Amino acid sequence: MAAVSIRGEVSITVSSDETEARLIFVPGRAGFRVWDTMSINRLIEDAGIPGVDREKLESFLFKAAYSRVPAEFTLAEGVKPEAPAPEQAVWGRMDFPPDIRPLVKEALAKAAPPFLSRVKTERFKTEKIVQQPGGLPFLSPKEKKVISWDKRSVSEPVQVDPAVLKVGFVERGLRVGILKPSTAGRPGKTIFGKRIIPTPLEVREFLLGYGLARGNDEIHSTVSGILRIGSNWADVVPLAKSNWEIAIGEDGVTLYLRFFPGSAAFPPPPAREILATASADGNPDSPVLIEIGKLEEAMGESIRSGETLEAFPLYKTLDGLAEVRRNGEGDFLYMRKGLAGGRPLDSAAVNLALRQSGVQGVDLGALREAIVAFMRDSESELWYPLYAPGP
Repeated sequence: MAAVSIRGEVSITVSSDETEARLIFVPGRAGFRVWDTMSINRLIEDAGIPGVDREKLESFLFKAAYSRVPAEFTLAEGVKPEAPAPEQAVWGRMDFPPDIRPLVKEALAKAAPPFLSRVKTERFKTEKIVQQPGGLPFLSPKEKKVISWDKRSVSEPVQVDPAVLKVGFVERGLRVGILKPSTAGRPGKTIFGKRIIPTPLEVREFLLGYGLARGNDEIHSTVSGILRIGSNWADVVPLAKSNWEIAIGEDGVTLYLRFFPGSAAFPPPPAREILATASADGNPDSPVLIEIGKLEEAMGESIRSGETLEAFPLYKTLDGLAEVRRNGEGDFLYMRKGLAGGRPLDSAAVNLALRQSGVQGVDLGALREAIVAFMRDSESELWYPLYAPGP
């Protein structure tokens, strides 16, 4: 290093993570120490700073000798560690419907704090005593302790910052977001060559609370309501109208209601409308359907408890029935399939009804075809004319 001298205060600072060392020069007038290249070099060596670029340092000192303002020079740089990044959620559109928006503020105020949990796998030891046969037939069996290790999944609550950063509205059964995987980060190195391990994350995954479920890298809503999004969590505060759908049971005849309860702030759907949809002729008062009051009671309880009605029978439990009925037009064979777990309709019941009625001249071939078609379709009742229609 060529001879150069500077007057003022010279010091060396090392960052707290030891990834950078800097030479700080504050120029001074008469009375301040004069630093030459040898003393500065000794200061660097005493501090143990390795890898100093002497040519760049010399250039800095020449400039500093004529400077009237403080100056700094980077003596050495390490590699800062790259912190790991947690899993992140990216959300889709979350616009509030007009009829929901006025209820959001009150619903959020009444909502419970978020409850989040995660599943972890832990190993546990199992010990048992087994009997081993003796080496010879006349020797007693020996006892041996057998130790095995197994795994089990345990759900544990996770404390999170409950602050809500964003809200939106989601509909049940839709994909509402995607998950971006976490990254492990990279280690760094100090200026002294020491490896720096990045601080691990306490919680790497994005936590999903009530109303949300993950499927691979997708987030799906299981209820409709207000989506609350925190720093590393999200959940749904239920707030929506009740929804329903009608499904056919395994018997191919009985209709069942799937009822998805919504907020008590909205009235339940009209029971008469549901029963009219289930009735073949649109009559909610059909004798095979349950009473309107019973359906209203079931939906009300579902809304109060928040539990879905998965398979609520809309038909009364009725046994299969066959009988001949008469009206002004003539004789009819009335047949009803077994409903909601009732005894099925069978051919013996049909034969008995015909025999007891005393009706003569029935086209048995045509009747047989009608019965086969009836048993194959989803209709619950059939009125079959036993008289010959007029021209």
